[in-house]
Amino acid sequence: MALVYCKHNHYRIDEAWIEINETKTRMRLVVYLNNSFKPIILSEFDISYSYYISEAGAGTYETWCGKTGDCEDGEPKEVVVKNSAINFGCYEVGSSIFVWYKNKFIEIGISD
Repeated sequence: MALVYCKHNHYRIDEAWIEINETKTRMRLVVYLNNSFKPIILSEFDISYSYYISEAGAGTYETWCGKTGDCEDGEPKEVVVKNSAINFGCYEVGSSIFVWYKNKFIEIGISD
């Protein structure tokens, strides 16, 4: 396991980790909110590429839909992050941000 993102918010710590299983064949992106020991699993995947996570700070992010015009009904062309989000991606494949929205994380595609 490797800690790759840690956000301090006034007396609490939110952490995002990429965890690798014991057989080193699967990985998952997990978040621990407010010093919790209960993980929120955002994504699970095979180990086949190089993945990364980082903090996506406050700002406006153009989505994959906004960049390409290939949008489904109701899909936003941009998203506004007020505090911070988790940037998660796979080198040379694509990336997403995970945003806390209405008491849960939602994934928004940023690049292909």
